[in-house]
Amino acid sequence: MSVQLAITLSPAASSSSLTNNNPFLTYIGQVRKLADVQVFSVPKGTWDTQRDAILTRLQSEEGVLRVDVQTFERRAKRDEYLY
Repeated sequence: MSVQLAITLSPAASSSSLTNNNPFLTYIGQVRKLADVQVFSVPKGTWDTQRDAILTRLQSEEGVLRVDVQTFERRAKRDEYLY
């Protein structure tokens, strides 16, 4: 289990430099056609114990414009038999 982070990077920044500087990050990929938004994952155990330190460290990285923690919620299932 892991926590996913959407990180918005400046055009000069690279996802590889983030993973090199932060060994707890795993690169997942780009958000659709948004070249500046990259998704990374952090192991849940690491996240649970070091959340604030991780966010502070990422936000202080050169080229990081924004860090968003992704939350996933189940959508309510619609009643298929509505008339």
